[in-house]
Amino acid sequence: MRYPPLIAACLLTILAAGLCSPAVLSAKRSDKQPARRAVATQPTNEKPAQRAVAARAFQLVYLRGRVVFLSAALKQKYGIKQVPESKERVLALQTADGMLLPLVEDLRGRSFRRDKRLREMEVVLMARRYEGLPMLQVIRVYRIQQERTFEVDYWCEICAIAMYELKACDCCQGEIELRQRLRPLPAGALR
Repeated sequence: MRYPPLIAACLLTILAAGLCSPAVLSAKRSDKQPARRAVATQPTNEKPAQRAVAARAFQLVYLRGRVVFLSAALKQKYGIKQVPESKERVLALQTADGMLLPLVEDLRGRSFRRDKRLREMEVVLMARRYEGLPMLQVIRVYRIQQERTFEVDYWCEICAIAMYELKACDCCQGEIELRQRLRPLPAGALR
C-alpha cells in the first residue's frame, strides 16, 4: 500500500521510535467496538474508486491526554533529534502512559496548531481510527478540568454559530471566542 509522503514519514517515525510494531499497524480491530463505515449523506460526483476509499472501516475511540508537536515529544521521550523544519509539522496526542498518536490535520486537527491554549489543556478526543492508518481523525474535543468534562469549540456571539478552529467568523468575519460547555462523556467512553 502506498501512502502520501507526510503519512509515510509519520509511519516511519512511529516505527523507528518503537512506538508500535508493524504488527500493530496491521492488527485487527477489537471486538468491543464494531468497525463503522463512513457513509456519504449527499449525492456526489465522486468516482467509484474515491467512494471506496471514503468507505474505509473505522473505530470510534475516546482517548485522554495532551496534544503536542510530535518532534518535541520524540526528542523529550526518546532523545530523537529531528531536522529543524519538522519542529512543528506533526501534531500528536500524548496519553498518560506516554503513547504518541499522530493527528490527521483536517479542520478539527488543525485547531490545535492555530490555538496554543488547546495544546495546554488536558483533553479527551473523540476520534476515528481507520483500519491501516495509525493516525487519529479528531471528531470532538473535550477538556478535563478538576474531573469535570467540557466540550470545546469556538463561538460567534453575533451570529450564534459554532466553529471548530480559531479564525474570523465564517458569517460576519468578526472575532470568535473559545467556548467550553459542561458535557459528560458518553457512558463507557474511557475504558
